[in-house]
Amino acid sequence: MGNGWRELGCLGLIWVVYINTVLFVQLICHVLVYQVRPSIDCMISYAIKSIHSMIS
Repeated sequence: MGNGWRELGCLGLIWVVYINTVLFVQLICHVLVYQVRPSIDCMISYAIKSIHSMIS
């Protein structure tokens, strides 16, 4: 009986670590998207403005 509980605890631990890892990765991706995308958008709009000023 004790052996089954130990296996169950091990599985539970692996499951908790797995979920935490997935959430952590999602959080990092979220932060990267929200921090990096505005600067990329800013660069793109700046490039478009400078191209427009070159043309006109």
